[in-house]
Amino acid sequence: MQRKKINEEGIQTLNGYWNKSSSFLIDDNPIKQNTFSPGYHIPVKLVKDLDKNENTCVVILLWRFVEMFIDKNYDILTFGGSFLKIIPKVEHIKL
Repeated sequence: MQRKKINEEGIQTLNGYWNKSSSFLIDDNPIKQNTFSPGYHIPVKLVKDLDKNENTCVVILLWRFVEMFIDKNYDILTFGGSFLKIIPKVEHIKL
């Protein structure tokens, strides 16, 4: 697995990009299913709703559970997708 650090300028780009490109959030908690995020009103769905291909990039906000999430969803990497961890430091994770 390849891990690449991204500078703070990348964070600003991600912040501006987030509003335009995020089609949904992923949460396995059944209570949060079919709800919307506060502020941006982004729908919350299950990971199975994710289109797994080479263009898939999952932004992981649950920094304490990064390794568990990647292990559980490793097939995203095998399809050529990647993960972007932004807390506590920014890392782009791909095969």
